[in-house]
Amino acid sequence: DYDRAIELKPDYANACYNRGVAYDSLKEKEKARRDLLKARELVEPSGNAQSLNLIDEALSELDNENNNSS
Repeated sequence: DYDRAIELKPDYANACYNRGVAYDSLKEKEKARRDLLKARELVEPSGNAQSLNLIDEALSELDNENNNSS
């Protein structure tokens, strides 16, 4: 349960990312964006390029979905 994980550890980037992906699949785009941006904010200081790329890809897909539905 990502909500519980984030409640216990608000700086848990992996839980933020995964909850964002889950929200996206549920078509809750604003919640997805919020969690993905939070995950990016948490990962950025580490400089973990692989994680940042994964988050950026998810955000890009979210943007594409939003543009296609307009």
